[in-house]
Amino acid sequence: MNIREAQIEDIKTLFDIRTSVIENYQSREELASLGVTPQAVTSMLRSSCYNRRSNRTSPQPTITPHISH
Repeated sequence: MNIREAQIEDIKTLFDIRTSVIENYQSREELASLGVTPQAVTSMLRSSCYNRRSNRTSPQPTITPHISH
C-alpha cells in the first residue's frame, strides 16, 4: 500500500469516501456545520500551517479510513 499526503485534487474523493461510510456517518451538511467543507480543506492544504515539507509548523492532519467487512 502506498500512502501519500492529500492533494487539492483529492478533496472531492475524500468527501465522497467520508460520506459513504456506515459507522460514524456524517452527511456533507453535518460536516459543514462543523466547518469541514471542501473550501476549508482547500485552505488548510494551501496554508503555511500545513507545510507539506519537512519543516511543518503544526501537526499533520490524519485521515484514517475505516473499512467495514
